Amino acid sequence: MKKNQVKALKQLWKKWWNNTLSFLFPPLCLSCKKHVHNWGDFCAPCWSELVYVTEPFCKQCGRVFEFKIEDDFVCPKCIQDQPPYDIVRAVFIYNDISKKIILKLKNHDSTYLAKYMGRYMSSNFHELLEKADIIAPIPLHWRRLLKRKFNQSALMIQHLEGFREKKIYDLMQRHKNTPIQGTLDEASRIKNVKSAFKLSPQYNVKGKIVLLIDDVFTTGATVGACAKVLKRKGAKEVWCLSFARADGKFKD
Repeated sequence: MKKNQVKALKQLWKKWWNNTLSFLFPPLCLSCKKHVHNWGDFCAPCWSELVYVTEPFCKQCGRVFEFKIEDDFVCPKCIQDQPPYDIVRAVFIYNDISKKIILKLKNHDSTYLAKYMGRYMSSNFHELLEKADIIAPIPLHWRRLLKRKFNQSALMIQHLEGFREKKIYDLMQRHKNTPIQGTLDEASRIKNVKSAFKLSPQYNVKGKIVLLIDDVFTTGATVGACAKVLKRKGAKEVWCLSFARADGKFKD
């Protein structure tokens, strides 16, 4: 049998297998579980409610502006507070649809969602991932990890396409078991995670660009606490990429 015939048979087999899987396990919307054409898709109503993070936004914290700004503009909050992280980017605004996906992953063991969340992140920010020297998750304390059974940020990193040599899953440790951030205001969040993180002793970040992966960016307290540790250890820059971010728009 010729090579082109073998190739054609393999393609037919793959098509048949995919169709069989789709029949037995029909693809569902990532948010509402309605039937869709392909796994990883959203149904039309959910897609219409998703909000991509698009320019104009602060070049540092990624906060979205509702009015046109000049290139490389840094928002007043970043100028005043001077956060320790250098770049924050996210795929979606944190709203009812993106929130549902994140909570299903974290609280309902829907770990399959990490695959598609990672793909959205890598397809939208491939250049950012390429420029980073190290890609690492925001760490969980071992007690919370034991309770949840997985670190959602680490799961998403597994599904970032490529960059295998850059991924370090235990770069940082969360050595303080802090209360959950969700119910706290910004000042309380910063206090809550102060001195909660440390760099794993076997790693050297001096002169490196470290990209931290998280599910949602809210006030930046957690990323900021990690960034301070990394900067003290000599990191050149600390970036953050999340699946979603809180709105917090600046208005004219």
